Amino acid sequence: MLAATRKGTSRSSGGELDTATVLREFLERESNMASAKQIAANRANAQKSTGPRSSAGKEKSSRNSIRHGLTARAVLLAGESRERFDALLDTLEAELKPAPGVESLLVETMAIARWRQWRIWQLETASINHEMRKQDEQPDFHDGHDSIATEDQATRAAIAFRTLADKSKSLDVMNRCEARYCRQYDQAFSRLMAFRENNDFSKRSQSGSAFST
Repeated sequence: MLAATRKGTSRSSGGELDTATVLREFLERESNMASAKQIAANRANAQKSTGPRSSAGKEKSSRNSIRHGLTARAVLLAGESRERFDALLDTLEAELKPAPGVESLLVETMAIARWRQWRIWQLETASINHEMRKQDEQPDFHDGHDSIATEDQATRAAIAFRTLADKSKSLDVMNRCEARYCRQYDQAFSRLMAFRENNDFSKRSQSGSAFST
């Protein structure tokens, strides 16, 4: 889970959540989000692997490494984990086994969309946690007749969510971004499947024409 942002996060003059500050603090801690076990496993597998042996295989591996590096630099924000992004992209490539060219680009699009969706989830969590900490700073603030500070965590989270929804546009923006990234992921996957189906149909058609002549 995302580490809590520092106490005393700046707020706008109206007392609303300073989304830019939450984003900055989230990014400062993103490097700590990487799974130590996953990274250790990736490194262990890399040490066991002998890598490509042929010249063509080494050249392909080098091109993939350069491409992944360029993609990561274009997508990752300061403080985000390159190792986590590479692990996500490697997982999708291992599962879908894209051919070079269009298929690889579509799988890359899927990885980028999923990464950005994860980012939105963590920003939403950070925003609600931040609003709950503001409740602690206002012990005399009452919602109806009961002090928020005495409520259980689920109720405090609900009040924090309602406050953000009523007074800030940040949740609405994050929800729209989440939906957009989800669509991008689904569209890239659908296009990958359609591209493969068209290729298979073309190959079958060419094979049938060859036999007919």
